[in-house]
Amino acid sequence: MKLDPFYLIVDGAEWIARLVPLGVKLVQLRIKDRRETELSQTYK
Repeated sequence: MKLDPFYLIVDGAEWIARLVPLGVKLVQLRIKDRRETELSQTYK
């Protein structure tokens, strides 16, 4: 399978859960505005 060179960049894992059922194959999760402690509690 060849992946499209363009892909979505999202700022939260909840987006991935919404996009995968729609057939999205490649997504980049980029979280830049949250502290490490906040991330570790949110995405356990």
